[in-house]
Amino acid sequence: MCLPTIINNMTAKPIFLFTVVFFLFIFQTVFSQHVVLKDTIGTKDSVSQKLSAVEVKGHRTYVKAVDGKLQYLVAPMIKDKAIDNAFEVLKQIPGLIVLGDKVSIAGASQTNIIINNRLTSMTLEQVVEMLKSTPSGKVKKVEVMYSTPPQYGVHGASVNIVMVNDKSLKDVLKGEILLKGQQAWYFTPSARVTMSYATQKLSTDFSYSGNLYHFRSQDDMQAYQTLNQKDYTIGQHNQGGSVVPAHRFRAVLEYETMDSSQITLSYNGSFDRTDSRRNAQTAFSEIGTYSTSNHITGPSAMHSFRLDYAGVRGLKAGCDYVYYSDHCNQDLLTTTAGNLLYESVSNYSTQRVDRESFYINSLLRPIVGWQINYGLNASLSRTHNGSATLKDALIDEGASYQQIQKEQNSDIFADVSKSFGEKVSLHASLSLQYYRAVADSAKTERTLWKRLDVFPTLVCSYNPNADHTLQFSCSANKTYPSYFQTAPALVYLNAYSVTQGNPQLTPSRTYSGSLNYTLMRKYMLTFFLNYESGCIQQMPYQSADMLRLNFIQINMDYRNTYGVTGELPFKIGKVLESKFDATVSKMHDKGLLKEIAFDRSKMYGLFDMDNTIYLNKKQNLFFNLTGSYTTSIIQGVYSIDPVFDITGAIVWNFAQDKARLTLKADDVFNGQSLNTRVFIANQQSTLYLFSDSRAITLSFRYNFSDYKKKNLKEVDTSRFGTNL
Repeated sequence: MCLPTIINNMTAKPIFLFTVVFFLFIFQTVFSQHVVLKDTIGTKDSVSQKLSAVEVKGHRTYVKAVDGKLQYLVAPMIKDKAIDNAFEVLKQIPGLIVLGDKVSIAGASQTNIIINNRLTSMTLEQVVEMLKSTPSGKVKKVEVMYSTPPQYGVHGASVNIVMVNDKSLKDVLKGEILLKGQQAWYFTPSARVTMSYATQKLSTDFSYSGNLYHFRSQDDMQAYQTLNQKDYTIGQHNQGGSVVPAHRFRAVLEYETMDSSQITLSYNGSFDRTDSRRNAQTAFSEIGTYSTSNHITGPSAMHSFRLDYAGVRGLKAGCDYVYYSDHCNQDLLTTTAGNLLYESVSNYSTQRVDRESFYINSLLRPIVGWQINYGLNASLSRTHNGSATLKDALIDEGASYQQIQKEQNSDIFADVSKSFGEKVSLHASLSLQYYRAVADSAKTERTLWKRLDVFPTLVCSYNPNADHTLQFSCSANKTYPSYFQTAPALVYLNAYSVTQGNPQLTPSRTYSGSLNYTLMRKYMLTFFLNYESGCIQQMPYQSADMLRLNFIQINMDYRNTYGVTGELPFKIGKVLESKFDATVSKMHDKGLLKEIAFDRSKMYGLFDMDNTIYLNKKQNLFFNLTGSYTTSIIQGVYSIDPVFDITGAIVWNFAQDKARLTLKADDVFNGQSLNTRVFIANQQSTLYLFSDSRAITLSFRYNFSDYKKKNLKEVDTSRFGTNL
């Protein structure tokens, strides 16, 4: 079942007080950086006292404002952190909010993830899975862009993850081995191996990870529904478990030509097989109790190929192709008291996606100091969605369908940039984009959307000196619904709940603005504003015709969000390094769910703290403690209670830092379990979602880089051959 995205909220007064304290703390800490402390302090009674107090210092400067983006060097940021993969690196980047598998820039309504300066044809979920199977050491830098230039293949806010092969050691095979065991409700083992090899012109990189995911799911619901002027109370308990063997492959081949141009060929593959069993007990007042057994099995596979060319004169071109397939078998049985069969559902559904994209960019410098980047982005996709459903051995016409969805997207753009001395820089771009989608179902073709839009981007930076950076940005963007969301799908979950697709969904449009201030390349403060027209949101709807809860996707009228986010890093001697992040915002959702109009607003806050405590003088044994708190929030008709997370880890680096042993406790107090409520008009339901995130993990990582190519004696072949 698709569940609401989670962020959270609290009352205005506590947020205001917390914000005041937070920014006073920033002022005091920053001010202390400029106070010169000497060996002695004079007192009123003329007695001098030797200072033996704690020394407070700021972090080293990890951030740099470059060409309208905030650039972070990763290696020093993760040196003493319990981090094993590229996705976990994002949790250390200031201004990024990571909740589950969702990554967002604080203040941005939608965030894209870019790999090596380009948006791939993989979905966001597939990119996240790829990052989880990639070692953290492969990430060189992370760039945060509130307004992304169009040559990256995307509009709006984005995170650019730059991954490179280490070419410092020629003809040396380098690699890493990771073994991990995680005990949550069930035990999950995983392993990863990576290898890289570089020569003068050629470098290769390969990684494989295998996981046996085994997790528990549980949710409890209480609903009140009126049907035919009669009130019903519905109580439901769902629980189950899933086993998912997962395999991830990644291979990269880079070649540098004679003129120093670079050609890169990469492949990413993922292969899963799901086996999920869920049982539900649903009690209807004055009707009875129904038991449901839901068994879902099936494989999925993804292949992604990408070819990039980067010339020395500013020409860049590339293409990629993604093939995805998913096959799902569902057997659902519902029985009444006494184990009498009430209803049986058998479903076979498939999805097959072919998606190609192409880009070409060229850089010109027609006038000294000016740069013009222009080019073309284009993509095509063809998606087959299908479902065959039998209900009590008869074809269920409402849940059976075949649909082919075709999309095309073409974008021409021009981007200009100029630096006015060393203090002011300007980036401005304009994209003209045509996007169209049609769906063919039951031999009837209909247009889902067809638009020609203009997307502007503007980024202005002002650097009065090395310690101060002020950056203003604004942009426009769009977000597509997923392929399943626009299909006429109906999936039975239990005796009361179903999920539905919505063929009427259209892409949403977002207009964003932000003002970022960075002090001493460490302390950050950002004001943001987002207006998202047609925001896509999943919501529950209790049917007016039958006892049923439908989880459906709709386009809201709009979502308006504005607020402020800040970061404070600090250091106490050689014992403690800490980083504190806070975001305070107000959200306003307006829309129509079937016949129910809603217009709701609420303030919310997100607070996060990361601490590293060194346990010895060598600093190779340390303790990581992180905590986060997200206040209650609204999402459409949803009200979501606060969530929090406390995670700790002990890390030991040994064998000249080639080996690492980590013992980690995630979500110690199980604070990520969610409570959601809907009480609006005649819609009344509460849902408690159990989070299987409390876990103990033991991992061992070893790096090797000392296997060199051996010089073997050549075989004498001078007398071989026929001389033909």
